[in-house]
Amino acid sequence: MKYNEDNIFEMYEHNIFETKNKLEELSFYCQKEIKFKGLTGWVFEQTIHKCISEELIKLNKKYIIDEQFKLSTLSKKNKSRGEVDLIIN
Repeated sequence: MKYNEDNIFEMYEHNIFETKNKLEELSFYCQKEIKFKGLTGWVFEQTIHKCISEELIKLNKKYIIDEQFKLSTLSKKNKSRGEVDLIIN
């Protein structure tokens, strides 16, 4: 297994940093800080999606990953740092 909790969250931190930097490159950007509802959840879910995809490809598994219900949030509820709602077919 290539990924664990620590390197997934490290990858997430890199991805959210990269996302915010790319958004700042937009010609109409004029805020002090990029922050809006759903951004962190979307980046977290995309990060998890990439990790799972790479693991399944490594196992030579055919799959389809679909998001289910809502985007994730990085909250401390239930003693977890985040949750992801995915269906793997």
